[in-house]
Amino acid sequence: MQWRWSWADACASYLEETVARAAYCASAPRLTHIDTAFEEVDGETEQMLYVSARELNAVIKVRRRDGAIVWMLGGEYSDFSLRASEGAAFRGQWAATKLEGDALLVFDNGVDTAADDDETDFVRASRFATVSFDEASGEARVSWSFDTAMHTKLFGSATRLPTGNVLGAAWPRSVLAPAAGRAAMLSDAKYDAVLYEAHPS
Repeated sequence: MQWRWSWADACASYLEETVARAAYCASAPRLTHIDTAFEEVDGETEQMLYVSARELNAVIKVRRRDGAIVWMLGGEYSDFSLRASEGAAFRGQWAATKLEGDALLVFDNGVDTAADDDETDFVRASRFATVSFDEASGEARVSWSFDTAMHTKLFGSATRLPTGNVLGAAWPRSVLAPAAGRAAMLSDAKYDAVLYEAHPS
């Protein structure tokens, strides 16, 4: 084993000790949905990991040297604020990649992972999204997004190509009916994988 990280320990050290936050840190089993961990050298030598925690609706920046949390973007205790009109930058995301500069590329499933009702658990259509952030000001914004017009509860990917386009895959459970603006259950959309290439214009 070359490296080990404990969410419970890192969270307890990072967040102030209150009853609510202690319960949040104790939710380690929910982190079984760490779907991606992207490594990058910050500065000249400091290695950082950007950990996508689907069940917490958050991407966590972790310093590899000691496992300390540097910040959390998204979720209940986000260190970044977004414009009220944008709501949450992502919900139930399945993939997050650190881009050059201060930005993340995510596959935002747009799903409330705590909901039990399949008809109401989506807060938006699943999408690709670039989330830009400013560590100094603590502000973040969705600088680009591509709406798939589908609901993907599980899985999903988004990769920046050398051309600048975004290539991604989704496994839609339902397709949004354009006229009604709501989900319409289509049997041929429940199991087929869909591949997209989107231009970030």
